[in-house]
Amino acid sequence: MILYVLPVAVPAAVSPTAPSSNYLDEIQNQIRSRVSSLDTVKAIGLAAQSSVFQSMSRGYGYTFNSIFNTWSYSFNPDGSVAVAWKDVDVVYSLRNANGSTTNFVVKEDPNLSSVINVTVQKDVAQPSPVDGSSSTAIQVPFTDTSSQAALGGETSTQAGIQPIVCGPGGPQCTVGESATVARTNLAAPVAPSTPDFSMSASQTQMSFTAGGSGTSTITLGSLNGFVGTIALVPSISPSTGQIPAYPLNVTSITLTSGASGSSTLSVSTSVSTVAQTYTITLTAVSGTLIHSVSVTVNVQADILLSAATPSPSSFVAGNPPTSSSGISLQSLGLTGSVTLSASASPSLSNGPGLSFNPSTFSMTPGSSASSTLSISTTASTQSNTYVITITATGPGVARSVSVTVNVLADFQISASNPPNLAGGNSGTTSGTSTITLSSIGLSGSITLSANPPGGISTSFGTNPVSMSPGSSGSSVMTISVGSVASGTYTITVTGTSGSLSHSVNVNVNVCNNGVTSSSVFAGYTFRLACNYPGSITVTNAVGTWSVPSVNQPPNSCSNTHCDLTVAVGLEHLDGGSDGYQVVAGSDSGLYCTIFGCSWYYHAIYDLYPSASVQCSITVNPGDSLFSQVQYVNGAYNLFIDNNSNGQACSANGQTTAMGTPYFGVYGGFRPIVGGSTARLPQFGTVRIASCTVGPSQCLTEYNQGFSVRYDMWSGGNHDVSVGLMASDNSFSFSWLTSSGT
Repeated sequence: MILYVLPVAVPAAVSPTAPSSNYLDEIQNQIRSRVSSLDTVKAIGLAAQSSVFQSMSRGYGYTFNSIFNTWSYSFNPDGSVAVAWKDVDVVYSLRNANGSTTNFVVKEDPNLSSVINVTVQKDVAQPSPVDGSSSTAIQVPFTDTSSQAALGGETSTQAGIQPIVCGPGGPQCTVGESATVARTNLAAPVAPSTPDFSMSASQTQMSFTAGGSGTSTITLGSLNGFVGTIALVPSISPSTGQIPAYPLNVTSITLTSGASGSSTLSVSTSVSTVAQTYTITLTAVSGTLIHSVSVTVNVQADILLSAATPSPSSFVAGNPPTSSSGISLQSLGLTGSVTLSASASPSLSNGPGLSFNPSTFSMTPGSSASSTLSISTTASTQSNTYVITITATGPGVARSVSVTVNVLADFQISASNPPNLAGGNSGTTSGTSTITLSSIGLSGSITLSANPPGGISTSFGTNPVSMSPGSSGSSVMTISVGSVASGTYTITVTGTSGSLSHSVNVNVNVCNNGVTSSSVFAGYTFRLACNYPGSITVTNAVGTWSVPSVNQPPNSCSNTHCDLTVAVGLEHLDGGSDGYQVVAGSDSGLYCTIFGCSWYYHAIYDLYPSASVQCSITVNPGDSLFSQVQYVNGAYNLFIDNNSNGQACSANGQTTAMGTPYFGVYGGFRPIVGGSTARLPQFGTVRIASCTVGPSQCLTEYNQGFSVRYDMWSGGNHDVSVGLMASDNSFSFSWLTSSGT
């Protein structure tokens, strides 16, 4: 039903030209012509979508009643009528229990672009037919100033209907007059038997994460024999920003009597859709009939979180120190700050360290971000399989994802090489090597074992060795050498803990002290390395002794010299086999004739093969003598000190054709006198003490097997015997016979 309302004419100043007598017909013709262009479906849809109307009418069963228009008119100077379209009013009605009607009137502008206001008419009585006895009578409303409270706390104005006649018998309408606009009372809703249609939605509530979708089936049904085409118009609120898509697959449904039809509302979102609650209103319009249903869509915010497999995912603690995992995030409708956190299971005090770069992001719907998770370990990190839980927390949402890393245990093993050992004939036959163990994430014990070659045995002081992650431990391995030949022997030491096993080699140098003989020398030679003829330069030789007293042996020293030189010195080849020696010491001798024997005692130094040099100090039997030979920058410094009388003799910067000295030599010699080797005189026992070779005591090198002992033999006779090195770093040699020629 569409009504149109004309205004009341109010007298005004008289114009030069009076309006025509049929101006009312002209007004009606203009209204009929213009109202035919009214888009009723759009007008009804605009009213139904009004948030004010929806708020005021929520919870009540209002139905569409009618549309009416209000107009104003005025007379032009030539007496013609000018009609102005003031507004379009869409009316919804509710039948009250007392038989009256409550009307909602939604006022819209004539262009149907906006809602001007919404008013409520309460307790409207059923209207009686309008009196049409006068053909010139038109229903023109008047305003009733009485007011009452309407829904929503607003005030509405009720209006009555009063027939007014323009022309004879009524108000005069003159040129230039204008009419005020009033409002009409509206008819009550149509009777239940009036053809209508029903409208329902299969889903009135939807809830999903941004990027999700849902559907609702909109069903229309014919009521009371309704036949016609129904237009479906969807709208959404709020409608700004990134909103869901809400198309209908069918927007027009034609029903026959008693039939039904449907359309599917498809609501779809993207990750960029703003997370909030939307109301989608579906308005169904057919002529003057209009119905609507609403579907509430709750688009929820979320975070799409993923983590790459750590690289590496299985590694020994601290090697490498950091494993990394790429973290990807995407906002699903979320706006706000997102923070990353991580935890490891099991949670241990010495578990891996976890950090993000970066750890906080500002997100908008659909935006993406990335970060790097660093999983750091050291040798002190407990080995284990760790489940790393990464959590992204934003406004009202938290999402987690897990990665796994396997932190493996290991250990390191090292050993110190023992001192050089002698092979059982003399010197030290046992030594130690310290086995050092370092835990890398290992918690437990390490058992040690060794595989020494034949003739060598080993034992461990601590075995097994208890370890904790990052700790160090050690065990002392004792190495005992039996009667084995000189050489380098390898002992493999293995540490085992579960399936882990590592080994280290310990090299044992076995140097047997040599024993040999000479016809002119009795004593020791020492070197500073196991290998022969030597590889380490000996730069110093020192010794002290008491000058021995000598006598004529049984085989006589008649007409010949019998001499014993006690000296220390340096030589290039062992035993001076190349003919070169540099020594300093004392000479004790005698010369016998038929008239008797004469004795002499001197301090001497020799740069063999050059002749001996006699020092000018006094030496007597029993004097305590100190002797030293040094090798400095290719030259030799020689020093003899008679501790008994304080006299000293020295010769510095002496040179010789001898090669680099690799041996120290200590003992008694048969010197060359007068171009021939002297006979050996009779003497007792000579003890050489404070024996020094290079920077070491002679006893140290002896214990490592770096020595050769020389006994003096001549013609199958054992002339002089040499004893073993004593613990006070001394040795002695004793006269047995003088069979030498």
